[in-house]
Amino acid sequence: MPVVEIICLANSLKHQGRCVAGLRMDGGGWIRPVSPGDGTLWQHQYTLPDGSEARPLDLLRVEVGRARPVAHQPENWTLGDRPWELAGRPTPAAADEVMAANLVRDGALFGDSRSRIPFTEFARRPAPASLALAVPANIRWVARTTGDARQARTQFTLGGNDYDLSVTDPLWRQRMERLPDGSHSWKALGFPEQQRAMLTLSLGEPYEGHCYKLVAAVMPINEELAVRLLGNRGG
Repeated sequence: MPVVEIICLANSLKHQGRCVAGLRMDGGGWIRPVSPGDGTLWQHQYTLPDGSEARPLDLLRVEVGRARPVAHQPENWTLGDRPWELAGRPTPAAADEVMAANLVRDGALFGDSRSRIPFTEFARRPAPASLALAVPANIRWVARTTGDARQARTQFTLGGNDYDLSVTDPLWRQRMERLPDGSHSWKALGFPEQQRAMLTLSLGEPYEGHCYKLVAAVMPINEELAVRLLGNRGG
């Protein structure tokens, strides 16, 4: 089975396990390693030899089997048995070019400005992509409590469209736990008001007939990296 080198750009919550995804360093685009069944990965699969978990902006070597696309997630590949290797933490400078080449700047997210897409649309016409990388504008952090359920959400502007999406990044959800209900700026989380972030955006599994758009990873970045990723187009 081939071993691919990927920039890890998400290790997000999925059911009782995780969903890991990243960009191939060889220019092959996005890849989402999946297990049999619904694709959920378990702790022994995303834990590295040093005992740490794969995290966003790690450079990983991952054994994969074959492409296993589904209607709403074309980037899925079966996962091999070989333990993952950590090739770099953080990723080398060469990864910036790969990320910049795959950055979404314009248009509607996954071809649609809604926060969720009916699965029937993918049954008729499979999704061309279910993963995206973006450095959006006007980010706000939203905490909501409904009954016993605590929600962590992100509001932002991308390609002229406004979004309000659930956060499935476990580390960022933990960071937002201390926020009172409401909409918050970066300052509430201990960052400068003008902080920038790179987000990994994903289409989730069908739920009550819809695939919801999710914020699978939040990666605060400095202005220098934001400029390198966005070029001279701003954002």
